Amino acid sequence: MKKLVAILVLLLLIGVGVIAGMAFAGIEPVASMVRDKIPGAAKFIKAPEEKENKPAAPALPKYSYVEMETLQIPVISNDGGPIRQLFLELRIEVPLGRAPEMSEAMPRLQHAFIKDMHVFLPWHMRGREVPDLTLVKRRLKLVSDKVVGPQLATDVLIRAVVER
Repeated sequence: MKKLVAILVLLLLIGVGVIAGMAFAGIEPVASMVRDKIPGAAKFIKAPEEKENKPAAPALPKYSYVEMETLQIPVISNDGGPIRQLFLELRIEVPLGRAPEMSEAMPRLQHAFIKDMHVFLPWHMRGREVPDLTLVKRRLKLVSDKVVGPQLATDVLIRAVVER
């Protein structure tokens, strides 16, 4: 019988502690009940936050994307024969309003990508079945930084890779 009473008292104390903790933390509806029923408790309990009912304005995009023609890159082995052919579908991320500038620079950038990938991919694909797209993306970003600068081409997105 003593154990039962001790357990009930312990559960009662735990319940009171939980309610006091919820009231002190400002968790509704417990906080408002305690604030209303116990005089002087309002100075210890967080006031309810007033929510503004304004709909959040959609964030304007900071970047636009310029499509690039599909790059067709043959991967050539050491003995001079083609092993496979990769087709890369790319997009170039540019700051908003600078897409016309990128469109003008696109032929130079495409030529630089093809030229670099002709050297990079045979080395990269040696001993691999599929290209490491993270590494290819970094390489393309380095080339774009050299050709048009990092302020114009902020990122290179690989949309698709097809291998034949």
